[in-house]
Amino acid sequence: MRYLGFIAILLFSSIISASEVTIPNTFIAGEKAIAKDVNDNFSEVADAINDNNDRINTNANGVKDNVDDLASKQNKITQECTTGTYLRKVNQDGTVVCEIDNVGTGNDGDITAVTAGTGLTGGAESGEAALSVDTSVIQQKLTNSLCPAGQYVASIAENGAVTCSTPPASTGDITAVNTAAGSGLTGGIDSGEANLAIDTNVVQAKLSGAACTDDNYVKSIAADGTTVCSAPPTSTGDITAVNTAAGSGLTGGIDSGEANLAIDTNVVQTKLSGADCTDDNYVKSIAADGTTVCSTPPASTGDITAVNTAAGSGLTGGIDSGEANLAIDTNVVQTKLSGAACTDDNYVKSIAADGTTVCSTPPASTGDITAVNTAAGSGLTGGIESGEANLVVDTTVIQKRVTGACAVGQVVTNINEDGTVTCGNAPTDIITENGLTQSVNDTTKAVTLSADQTYLQRRLNSACAEGSSLRDISEDGTPTCELDADTDTTYSAGVGINFTEATTINSTVGAAITIKPGFRALRTNDFSINEVAKVSMTTPENGHILVTHSGYIILFSTPNEVEVGIGATTSAMETSNRVGFLDTTGNDRYELAYSVTYLYSVESAGTYNYYGLAQKNEIFNAGPVNILPQSLTALFIPTKY
Repeated sequence: MRYLGFIAILLFSSIISASEVTIPNTFIAGEKAIAKDVNDNFSEVADAINDNNDRINTNANGVKDNVDDLASKQNKITQECTTGTYLRKVNQDGTVVCEIDNVGTGNDGDITAVTAGTGLTGGAESGEAALSVDTSVIQQKLTNSLCPAGQYVASIAENGAVTCSTPPASTGDITAVNTAAGSGLTGGIDSGEANLAIDTNVVQAKLSGAACTDDNYVKSIAADGTTVCSAPPTSTGDITAVNTAAGSGLTGGIDSGEANLAIDTNVVQTKLSGADCTDDNYVKSIAADGTTVCSTPPASTGDITAVNTAAGSGLTGGIDSGEANLAIDTNVVQTKLSGAACTDDNYVKSIAADGTTVCSTPPASTGDITAVNTAAGSGLTGGIESGEANLVVDTTVIQKRVTGACAVGQVVTNINEDGTVTCGNAPTDIITENGLTQSVNDTTKAVTLSADQTYLQRRLNSACAEGSSLRDISEDGTPTCELDADTDTTYSAGVGINFTEATTINSTVGAAITIKPGFRALRTNDFSINEVAKVSMTTPENGHILVTHSGYIILFSTPNEVEVGIGATTSAMETSNRVGFLDTTGNDRYELAYSVTYLYSVESAGTYNYYGLAQKNEIFNAGPVNILPQSLTALFIPTKY
């Protein structure tokens, strides 16, 4: 006898419970409520209500599916076929239709095993296979009635038993649900049950129209979500290529065909994908894949006592204490554009304070550029007479940035066209002459240079006594002195000297000069006082020091101005001159000489330092400035001659 076990499995749709509402902001009686916080609370409520509405619809569909399943379920089989017959059909009421097995007398089937898959247990490789539903995987049919009114299904046990629960008492302090005009919602109330709905006059309804064909595009979308398709206009563009240069933030550029542009996440930050930081943390870093690392902010050490929003600053809402509600002042800052985009053959003529745009047809072109020429040897390639010019630096003329470096002990012997370098061993032969000698360490190969004292005079190691004068200096720097027999010579005034009385000269006249080689560059946005030269003067007594600062500056663009002067410190000028061009505009190169002099009074003997200073004008500042070799001289003038 053949038996066929038949099992009808009734699957219930999952019960979806209501979502909980988390109110982001809590208000305290007597304190002001910020509109943004209130709106955030309403948004959370609206989202939760909409979510619950979706869940209710899902449960309703599940109940309907269960009812349909019950209507079509198979009743338990109440009959069995006799020996020599097999089951041909099972009726819905559980009765069976049998048929005589006339295939053969043996086991003629080709089923070799019955294996229980997911949701089933049992099975066999021979004989009679007994399959059962695995209730640890498949939910057993509910065994008790629906929950009473006012309760909800809290859980469903494996055996189908339902546990009901009363929803928790409301602890919310929401007294009204407002749906202001333009908020995108309707159905707000002050009490009772709110039936919120999306306002399709404000929020675009979900697209309901058929998708446009491949050769059409969406021309417009109606308020109800239907779309109007249209064939694209015939192309009149003159774009011949889409270039995505390295570092541009895009990839996928092509010279022809269809460009598949993509964001280069090595340059452009990927959209944040990490969880929000908690209220008491801040975003410390953002990885290339958009994940965020949060951190606790350090203890506040700020000394801000007020937030000021001065007239014309573009902000309003500044305060001296409490919580500042800053806002953009649209009388100063342009509101985000809200008008429709101009058509392809128009341009934006003006933008109103509220962000609406006025479009206009562009005037006929009056440009007189007919070609972009890149002559041989100009350092550029890619010039054209029409179309799109792709200018490129010609590295056969302009040296590419040097990227290579030599190892310790080697020197650069050549710089290649691509910026790489050729290295070689440092020279080992050093020719010493005219006052220099050398010695080489055989182990380290270090070369020591020394002064040749048979050629150069060694520094004086002592001074002559008062009343003596220097007669000779030996090779080792020892002076030979001689008594000064003329100790009381009286001088008379000659040409260019005016004595008020006969005087014995007992003062010295000293001079010092500093020549700065190379140049000093003042950057475009550097408006600080810069030291460009320094001179020191040692005086034997009181008197005056005459300091002169001279040189010349190079301007690369105008208008531009530099203040050059002299100071006893590096932070202030005692005197200065302004040098530059204020009434011209361009990129021509100018060289301008300058000279500044100042007389300092010194009260006693000592060493005095003076500085050549320069400072860019913050108003007239068209570009960088070079200050070339500067001369800074100091001349000591004693009080008495």
